Amino acid sequence: MQVTLNLLAPDKKKVLKTQFVLAFVQSKLAVLFIVTIFITGTILGLRGLLVGVKEDLMERSQVESSEYNSVALQISSINDYITRAEAVMGQFVDWQAVTESITASMPKGTVLDTIQVDAAHSIYIRGQALTRDDVLIIRDRLESLPHFTEIRAPLSNILKQYDVPFEFQLKYVAPANQEGV
Repeated sequence: MQVTLNLLAPDKKKVLKTQFVLAFVQSKLAVLFIVTIFITGTILGLRGLLVGVKEDLMERSQVESSEYNSVALQISSINDYITRAEAVMGQFVDWQAVTESITASMPKGTVLDTIQVDAAHSIYIRGQALTRDDVLIIRDRLESLPHFTEIRAPLSNILKQYDVPFEFQLKYVAPANQEGV
């Protein structure tokens, strides 16, 4: 047999039951509040972390962008240098080959005193030949070379018959596909 003693009045029992329900709800709300604060703190921490990562990425992209611009500027500078170098190399004349072709045109016994070249590729040749015929041979040989034009020789070149001083003025014209001479 079970005996229950009810020492509380029914109205107090009702109040006590209401207080228990309120305490239960209050404890559940406290747990919910603590969980909410924990989640909020976690979210704020993660947000701060994401802001830091975003700032780091922005800084890196600016650095990489400036590095890219620097590299692009260097490439542009190098390309300009190459263009200028190609222009200079395109104007290159192998003067050694030109002088070799001039000296090869000289008959045996001819002495060259001077070979001058100016910026316009005009060539001045002075020397002494053994005979007047040697001077005429030099002129003919120079005229037969394809890269010389406007060959001029004063009449004084052929006034003497022996030990003839001579001078020629000619213009060098580079070949179309210039690979030296």
